[in-house]
Amino acid sequence: MNISISHLIAGYIKGESAIKIPHLELTHEDKVVFIKGSNGSGKTSFLKVFYNGIRTIEGQVLIDQNELNEKTRTNWLSKIGVCLHNGLSYNHLSVEENKRLISYLYPLAPHDYRSSLFNSLNLAEISTKKANELSVGQRKRLDLFLAMQHKPQLVLLDEPTSNLDSENAALIHSIIRDYSQYKNMQFIIASNNEKEIALFDTKVVQITNGEILVN
Repeated sequence: MNISISHLIAGYIKGESAIKIPHLELTHEDKVVFIKGSNGSGKTSFLKVFYNGIRTIEGQVLIDQNELNEKTRTNWLSKIGVCLHNGLSYNHLSVEENKRLISYLYPLAPHDYRSSLFNSLNLAEISTKKANELSVGQRKRLDLFLAMQHKPQLVLLDEPTSNLDSENAALIHSIIRDYSQYKNMQFIIASNNEKEIALFDTKVVQITNGEILVN
């Protein structure tokens, strides 16, 4: 999909802006885009722009030439997957129960797609465990599945490999790479991990104090 942002100021309270984006163009060829910035720079707020998760003060976001606003937000949400830093899974539910619960919220993707993704993330072997019994890596893999299980066109990820060992990080990187190349998905990823960003031939959006610079 093609995304165009122009003269955008978005924020939370009394005109104090969280994000300022003079102009940003992302095309359907930008399969993996990294949002890079230090803690508190506005990376998570930037991700929220793409699903109208923070209030727009002025400017606009166009997705395939359609404006994103309160009226169009509901239709758009079915086309994106979102996993912010606090994840999507519920502590008291098992992996399988979390899978079923999230499936009620979105149109179902084909069974073969969901099964392949579930197995690729090595979740079948822990399907009966409750989410609060999982390791950090297992929980991250579950949350990634929940964000992608409805086969979204765009996936928004907030520090998807933070606090992970190399094995789990490599698995998540392989999923991002494979699904962007072969499943035609786009990923926008908030990260400040230079080594992670270097693994991908990608566009990098630098954010500092809520303002962006595209590399």
